[in-house]
Amino acid sequence: MRWPRVALGEVAEPVARPIAPQPDETYRFVGVKWWGEGVYEFARKTGTETAASVLFRVEADDLVINKIWARHGSIGVVPPDLAGAVGSNEFPTFRPKADRLLPRWVHWWSKSRAAWEACAGLSFGSSGKNRIKPAEFLRIPVPLPPLAEQERIVRRLDAVEARLAARRRGAEAVEAELAQALSAAFRRIAAHAPRARMGDVAPLVRRAVTIDPDATYTEIGVRSFFKGTFHRRILSGADFTWQKLFRIKDGDLIFSNLMAWEKGIA
Repeated sequence: MRWPRVALGEVAEPVARPIAPQPDETYRFVGVKWWGEGVYEFARKTGTETAASVLFRVEADDLVINKIWARHGSIGVVPPDLAGAVGSNEFPTFRPKADRLLPRWVHWWSKSRAAWEACAGLSFGSSGKNRIKPAEFLRIPVPLPPLAEQERIVRRLDAVEARLAARRRGAEAVEAELAQALSAAFRRIAAHAPRARMGDVAPLVRRAVTIDPDATYTEIGVRSFFKGTFHRRILSGADFTWQKLFRIKDGDLIFSNLMAWEKGIA
């Protein structure tokens, strides 16, 4: 069925809740994952740890974008557990109009290729700075069924998502059982093997990075209990203050200084 398409600005409006960061307060900062994967907490900082003079509070069901990465699907709806978190002015916030647009409908729309491509077509600038302007974002057309139809479709999609999540949990349980069996087998095989110092067989390597304020960097993290590495966040060079960066390569053995005791090794 074909539904009418309306400009996002007809069914959502910009909202800004500015706050002045206080030195002794700790703030939860939001990020927006690529390809419609949602809004998440990427850091906690005190007022003295942020260079911003103004932060913007978000609330549940807000629509948030990352101006630089909207072209890569960095669009999402704030979940209830992040109500009251904050973002910088790089994360414009919009509020769906309750009588026209369901937040969960926006959530599923944010996962569509059409949404990503529309953002990409409106993002301009130099390399690494292809920001979309909030006013341009509000020009993007969205399909708009009646509210009752939005509710029906959202219920079906949420139900499918719940079934997929249950299957993933089952697969993870099987994977964990297999990992335990493999670990036990490795311990038996290696029980009488010769030992060597880690420094002799895997010496420390540090590939220092000179931070460019105009470039972007993908940070990795290391999951506990040997669960591997993951892309933690993408930041511009200007967001780094005291931190040092080191490049990693395929095949490196790495560990988390903080979580190595909890098997944060990969």
